[in-house]
Formats: sequence, C-alpha cells, structure tokens
Amino acid sequence: MSNMLKEALNKVFGKKKERFFEPSGYKIGVTTGIPSFDRATVVQQTQMVVSKGTKVIQVDLEYPQSPTPHDIEEIKRIIKAQGLELTIHAATNVTLPTTSAEKIDYELVDKDMKDYVKLCKKVGFKAINVHSSYLPSPFLMREYRRLSWNMVDENGDPIGEKLAKSEKALEWFVNDRMEKISFETKLVILRNYLSKKEKIYGEELDKKLRSLSEREMEKLMKESIKDYYRENPPTNLYEFEAYMIMAWWMYERGDELWRNIAGGKPPDKCEEKKLVDAVAGKYLQGHIKKLLKDLEDAKVILLIENPDCRRKEFRGYHRLEKPIDIFYVVKSIDHPLVRMTIDFEHVATHGLNVEEEIKKMPQGSGEYVKMLHVGSYPSPAHLHHPVERDDVYLYRLMWHLRERGFKEGYIIFEWGGGRKEEERWLESVNALKWMAMWLERDVAPDDLPPEFFG
Repeated sequence: MSNMLKEALNKVFGKKKERFFEPSGYKIGVTTGIPSFDRATVVQQTQMVVSKGTKVIQVDLEYPQSPTPHDIEEIKRIIKAQGLELTIHAATNVTLPTTSAEKIDYELVDKDMKDYVKLCKKVGFKAINVHSSYLPSPFLMREYRRLSWNMVDENGDPIGEKLAKSEKALEWFVNDRMEKISFETKLVILRNYLSKKEKIYGEELDKKLRSLSEREMEKLMKESIKDYYRENPPTNLYEFEAYMIMAWWMYERGDELWRNIAGGKPPDKCEEKKLVDAVAGKYLQGHIKKLLKDLEDAKVILLIENPDCRRKEFRGYHRLEKPIDIFYVVKSIDHPLVRMTIDFEHVATHGLNVEEEIKKMPQGSGEYVKMLHVGSYPSPAHLHHPVERDDVYLYRLMWHLRERGFKEGYIIFEWGGGRKEEERWLESVNALKWMAMWLERDVAPDDLPPEFFG
C-alpha cells in the first residue's frame, strides 16, 4: 500500500487502530431474489446469498404463505447460526392493492398484512417492506374498465356512510347523477320527497307540481335526490366515485394528507393526479393504522416503498409513486415502527428525474427513511445494475438523503436484470460499504478525493 493511500485512509477513516472497515450507522444488505423466478424455495434463495459478506438479507416473498414449514425452521437456524438480520419484501409479485377502494381488495390487504406480521414474529424478521401501491388512477380505470362494486372508505366501512355525512361530497355526487337519472325517476323521487316533507298527496300533490317553474322543479328534484341518498346511501359505485367522495370528505375536514399532497384546494379545482395521490395515501394510512398494535406486539418495522412502473402503458397514471408523497403518509401516522423505503430505480421507471425527486424531499424527511434499494445507474429499464465503486451519481443520491436526516438504516442491493449468476453481484457489496463509510464521514460528492474512485 502506497504512503499516499495510507495517509488518505488515516485522514478519512482514522489511524489503523481506530479504523473501521464497515460503516457504523448504515447496514449493507442484499436481496434473495424472487423464488418463483429461479424455481427455488425460499430457503434455497436465502442460502444462496448468506455468504455475500453482509449483515442483512432481504428475503423476497410473493405471499405470506410462501415459506414452507421447512423454510421457516431453516431460516430461523440461519439467523441464529450466522448472526444475520433478516427482513422481508412482501408481495414482490405485486399482489397488495393497498390503495383500492373496492371492498374485496381492501379486506385482502388487511388479511395479508396481518399474516406477514405474524410470519415476522414467528421467524424473527425485523422489518416488512411493501409497495405503497401498484394500481393506476381510478379515473383512468373509469375508461379502461368500468367496474361498479361495493366500495369502502379508508377504514373499510361502506363509502355511502361518508357520502351521507358530507354535504360537499353529496353535492358533487348528486350533480354527477342528475344527468344520468331519467326524468321519470326524478319525478318519482320528488313526489315521495314532497309527500314526506309537506304531507301532501294525490290531487294536492299534482297541483303543487304543476305550479312549479322549471327552475323550481330542478331545484326541488336536486334536493329530493340528496335526501334520497342521505337515507339510502349507495352501495355499488365506480371506484372513481369513491375517490371523489373521499376527496370531498378530506377537503371538508382539512385533512393533513389533503393539505400536504393536494395543496388544500377543493377537489373540483385540484389537479387530478394530486387528488388521486392524496386519497390513495388516505387508504394506505387506514390500512397501516389498523396494523399498529400487531407491529408493536411483533416488534417489527413496516416500510413503505415507492413502487415501480410495472405496467408501462399506465406510466403517469400510477397512484402514490413519488417518495415525497409517501413521506407525507408515513409522517401523518407518526409511529416509530412505520418508516419508508426509497428505491431510486423505481423512481426512474416512471420517467421521473431521480435526483430532482429526492431533492424535493423536505429537511428532516430523511429521518423517516429506514431503507434504500440501490443499484448503479437507476434506469427506466429497471436493470438492477451491480453497484460500481466509483458511481458518484448513486453516492450523490444517498448524500441528498443524508443531508435530510438519513443517518442510519439499511442500504440494500437488489440484484436482478436477467444476468447470469456470476454477473449479478460483481463488487456491489464492497462498493456499498465503501460509499457508506464516506457518507458517514460527511464527505460531500464534490469533495470526494481520488481515493474514493479506487
């Protein structure tokens, strides 16, 4: 080793006696890969990465039931024998519709999330990572697939209950329905309304109706339909209607997520994408709040990750895909066992500028980040490129988060990209340890010395 290199190491990492060859605050880890892709069991995938030189392994699972009883016992043995810290990536095949307003979807998410927590407690996994969403906008689905079904609110209760209690939501809903209800149906509803309200019937009721001007008739019809839906909240709705009802409900009550994500504007004045993200965040928040006691009992951290653009035809229409919006959801829950994961490549798959999206994160937001999913050169092609030691761009992205408070947590290399096994890793683990140690010395990207580049 040259004297120059020795001096550089001593200067940055301390004298040899004091020097560390592992980062202290950041834990470098790797993923097992998705078992079904390799036609392997969960424990086979886990055993494959045990010797990669990390203290953390993220076990990729497609379902809570993916590990067999044999897998579970073997993984518990690995944790004990190797002294490793294991986490899981839940629903890697994207099967958790966390932002859906549809009743069956909602109940499925609640059940699977509880099952994942039970699995963590049983095996000893330290954290659960799950995507914030994978669905496209319900307004897009309105044209793509017109599905009317039982819709619920963020708590899993019938959405009609919120409609009946929200004057502004009811106003929007009735205005939307007025054009779709036939005049004959409106007239029947109006006759029933007047009979109940004014206690008039038969000829007297007919006389009252004949005396109304067109404008008066329209106004009374609208009031009668409002009254009808207050007493008979609708059960079958399109999902975009459920989202609009939720949006008006959140707006009326000055909801924190509505203020932070949608800017506090009325839904009819709000950008559609922001409306969708705010309401999607509310549904995600609802699921998580119901899970808090389970997380506390299992001593497991729940991590919410920004999703990839899995279906490219829906690019620009996905729900809750930006890190800053996920941060607002996590912050609103305000619980130490709920944090977020940022996947730089997932940001890129949506055609977004990764560095700009990270720089939008407010000061202090890094304290809510517990995990990073990384690879070199984040790409819209979702390459999972092995980490290169001199990747200043990746270092810069992590530096932006460190500036915002990300001082400790997991940094996970997600391998993949269809490469041969010997090409999946290269020097990724050592490269990440190297970068993490420079981060911990608070060396800004523009101040990195030649030694950083090897």
